[in-house]
Amino acid sequence: MTETPAALDPIIIREALAYAGATTFDRRALPLADLLACGVETVLIHAADFEPPLETEVAVAGGRAEELAAGLEAVMALTGAHSAVVAIAERNPWALERVCGVFERVSRAGIEVVAVSDRASSGDTIPISGDRNRVMSPQLALTAQEVLAVAEAIRGRKLTHRAITIWGEVRSPRVLRVPLGTRFADLAAMAGGASVRRFVWVEGGILRGRVVRNADETVTVATEGVGVLPAEHPLLRRLETPVEFHRHRALSACMNCSACTDVCPPHLLGELFKMVTGAPI
Repeated sequence: MTETPAALDPIIIREALAYAGATTFDRRALPLADLLACGVETVLIHAADFEPPLETEVAVAGGRAEELAAGLEAVMALTGAHSAVVAIAERNPWALERVCGVFERVSRAGIEVVAVSDRASSGDTIPISGDRNRVMSPQLALTAQEVLAVAEAIRGRKLTHRAITIWGEVRSPRVLRVPLGTRFADLAAMAGGASVRRFVWVEGGILRGRVVRNADETVTVATEGVGVLPAEHPLLRRLETPVEFHRHRALSACMNCSACTDVCPPHLLGELFKMVTGAPI
């Protein structure tokens, strides 16, 4: 019987994650030491960004593919998973080729790299490129940066930085790794400065972004990207409209045709309306 390498010992990994303060990269900021303590059979890694114009996850996956492979090995050792799927955006051929090459060379059996389209959902169920009828329903889904946080933790590095996409009206849009706590005002300067005089920030992307008008707002673990938009941009009005307004307008127009379910990648949108209205679909 072969012994587990010290670097992949579940107890050592869990202690390293706790020491590093590694958390999920969302607003919940769940401790990874606790999240990964559950036993699962399959792990899904989202190395793709499903909200334009974010490019954060696919960029870090391609640029740090070796660390991603090491982090995934540690995640599988801690969760007891027997298989893993790395889902990477097919729109970035360079990152896709690099991740495939690295995982073929250094990772063990049971890890599969697949390309996903921009229409893939950002939830637990994704259509796999090349076989549109195949659907993976993993028991645990992580982002590429969360896996990289595991890789850094087992090297003794604390969680102090994250990568974000700086987009919009800046002279040099880019993906940068910045310290947590960096002011939004400083981010615009890192991307060459704003190309318009009057602007506001958007935390996130153009679909779920949050309008920020305070220049002293700072980067957190949940900050996927920061956009710079002209103060009169029509997108700002939509983002600042309360969700209840959109919900009531959608319900008033619903005729129970189920077309929304047909076109929704997770195949769930129509079911949500069914629960709200109580009408058959």
